[in-house]
Parts: sequence; C-alpha cells; structure tokens
Amino acid sequence: MSVPMHNLGAYQWATIQGSTFAAAQIARHRWLGDRVEQAAISFTAHGMLLYFFPNEQRMFDLQLSNWLAELKKDGATAREIENAKNIAKDVVTKMLGRYAQSGVNTYVPFNGTWTPNGAAPPPGEYIPTPPRNLWPPAAPQARYASFYVLNRPTAAYRSRAPPAIDSPEYAAFLDEIKAYGAAQGSIRTSEQSQIAQFHVEMPPPRFNRILSTILQTQSPAPSALDTAYYFALLNFAIADANTVTWDAKVHYNTWRPVTAIQHPSTWLHNKTRITDPTWMPLLNTPDHAEYLSGHSTLSGAATEVLKEIFKRDDVQFSVTYNATGYGSLTRRYNRFSEHAEEVAISRLYGGVHFRFANEVGSETGKRIGTEVVDGFKKNGWAKAFTGVL
Repeated sequence: MSVPMHNLGAYQWATIQGSTFAAAQIARHRWLGDRVEQAAISFTAHGMLLYFFPNEQRMFDLQLSNWLAELKKDGATAREIENAKNIAKDVVTKMLGRYAQSGVNTYVPFNGTWTPNGAAPPPGEYIPTPPRNLWPPAAPQARYASFYVLNRPTAAYRSRAPPAIDSPEYAAFLDEIKAYGAAQGSIRTSEQSQIAQFHVEMPPPRFNRILSTILQTQSPAPSALDTAYYFALLNFAIADANTVTWDAKVHYNTWRPVTAIQHPSTWLHNKTRITDPTWMPLLNTPDHAEYLSGHSTLSGAATEVLKEIFKRDDVQFSVTYNATGYGSLTRRYNRFSEHAEEVAISRLYGGVHFRFANEVGSETGKRIGTEVVDGFKKNGWAKAFTGVL
C-alpha cells in the first residue's frame, strides 16, 4: 500500500487512526459487542484509506472482504455488520469534514525575503537548496493546522530561538556538521553513515510499524478498542508535533547547512570564512527551513506515547528499513529513547540538520508527547473528536 511520505502525511495518519478509534468507541458506548467494534473499525479503515489512496481500491476491497469473512466465521450477524457499516459511514463523513477544515490543504503564501530574481537575503535566512531548489518551501500551511489534542495557541509551544549565526556556539556547530555531514571526505564512521541512511524514513510510518510490531507480541493481546486507542494517541501526538515543528520552521526561517557552508561572505563571529562551494551533504536536503528538525521533534513526541502505552522505556524491539545503499537493514534497540536519540543524531550525520536543531527538536517533541498524553486523559476526546463522538 502507498503510505503518505510527505510533510503533511502526519495529518492523514492521524485522521485515519483517529477515525478507527472513534468508530470503536461509538460501538462500545452503544453496547453493540466486540464483533460490531471490530467490524466498525474495518469499515472505517476501508473508507478512510480509500479516500486518501483511491488507486489502491482493489487491495482495500480485498482486505475488507477478508476481515468480514473472519468476523462472520466468528458469528457476526447481518444486523451486526449493518450496524458497524452505519457507524463507519457516519465517522468517515465527520472525520473527513474535520480534516477538510483543519487547514492542512489550505494554501498559505510564504513570507521569506528570497525571490528567484531578487537580491540574496541576509546570511542565515532560508533559500532553496539542491537538489530540487524548490520554492516556496514545502508545506508552510502546516504551522496553521488544527491541533488534535493540544489546547494552547501554537506559538505557546514554539521552541527557543536557535543560536545567532555570528556566535561562537554557532561556529562550533557549523564546524561539526561540515566534518560529519559531508557526502565526500567526512569523518563519519561506516556505522554513522548507515545510521544516516537508515533513519531517512518519515516518522509516521516508522512509529506506526514499531507500535504494530510490539503489540503483536503482547499476551494477552489488547482489545480492538485498546489497539485503536493506542494508534490514535500515537498519531495525534505526531500530527500535533508536526504543527509545532512547522511553526518554528516558518517563524525562524533559518538556512540549511549546505547554504551556510557554501555561502561566500564573512559572517562568523571571528570574521573567518569556512566557505566551501563544493560541499554537499550525505543526504538530500529537504525543501524547507532547518530549525526545528522534524524527524527529531516527531520522534520525541512519538517516543513519549510509546513509553506511556507500555508503561516503560526499556522495551526491546527491532526496525527494518530498505536504506539507500544498504538494502534491507534491521537495527535493534533496548529502549524507545535509544531509537529516538539515534533518529536525532542521524540528521547530523546526514548533513541536513545542525546538532542544536536535533537536540531542541527532541526536547520539544518530548514536551508535546507528554502534553498530548495528559490532555487526552483529562478532556477525553473533546477536541480531537468534536462533532464526531
């Protein structure tokens, strides 16, 4: 199945997983039984996936048919199936209405000073980066996307400003990424290069897969409702963290390492130049501002949710990914936080994020994840499911 891999994919994941939980919750509140809960989840998942990925209808139809066959073997009646179908139809309609009103797909002009035919902006400001040199930057509207759980204004979650580009601290960060993040002539170890490529995968599919894999090992297995709850909570945290990330990206509008290192002017605190017009990062630079690191922020938020679900950090798990230059790789972890830390540092090894963007991103993500967990407990689903439940 195609999965959303772009910068707005987090909101699709949250809408899909949140919808299945809403459907299961409605069935539970109506005392319709486990089979209706499971069937409602199946119909809802089918409807949401079909909306976002219409080209995959054949596969989704087959999957739904298989799910329903299993439920009928378990004794599901025609009335139960019809009840589930009605619940799903209502939830899909309302959740897609919420998605349409969330601002995710609303055009927002980008207010940076760079223009294709204008003068270069001052040092430190974002400009398009190779290989695509895309303008305007990707997804500026994400900073305005409605929160699923967080209740304060977006600016209240904004991270502190990055170091000034003419500060000694910035010079040290710049020297570090120039040495570690280069495509050619870096000081990375072979494992660090592997780590950079391994964590290119976007956080939503990565963390959904981690949660699914671990849940399959649980005994007794969680109920359909609990499972839907876990996935909804995870994806709400990731989506809300994405909004906070994009708020920082657009607000601070900072240049990428490749721009800083190739820049010809003297702007460092000691008036020296480290200009290298041939320097390129190991990874392709994403088409948006540098600060915060999205991978670090979203991973930090998702990790806090996983720790809440399993009531501990020290859970052993493995992740497999088809990494560029390596093929199918499997890396193993002893803690959720170990994986999140590796995701963050991978962006430095890849040459696309300064250390401070990763570290502050991780800190911000942890705060978002904790607040989403607490908020979901305190006010139930009032915000995420307004007009649905």
